[in-house]
Amino acid sequence: NLNRARVDVNGSSLDKSKSLDVVNWNLTWFGGTSNPPTNDELQMQNTIKVMDSLDADIYVLQEIVDTARLGTVTRALKN
Repeated sequence: NLNRARVDVNGSSLDKSKSLDVVNWNLTWFGGTSNPPTNDELQMQNTIKVMDSLDADIYVLQEIVDTARLGTVTRALKN
């Protein structure tokens, strides 16, 4: 037997501390040299800005070419 509790939410009425926020993002050849985008530094800075503003609990990222650059991103995040 399972106990089920119904939770009614509207938009962001559920407190962030009681939710699990997951972001799925294709970064398109993040840190790669043979494909666009052509400015890796700008792509990295923009990634940091977006991830900080989203403030998700879990990020699922695709097309990571440069894992060292991804490490720089993760260390630069505010949370």
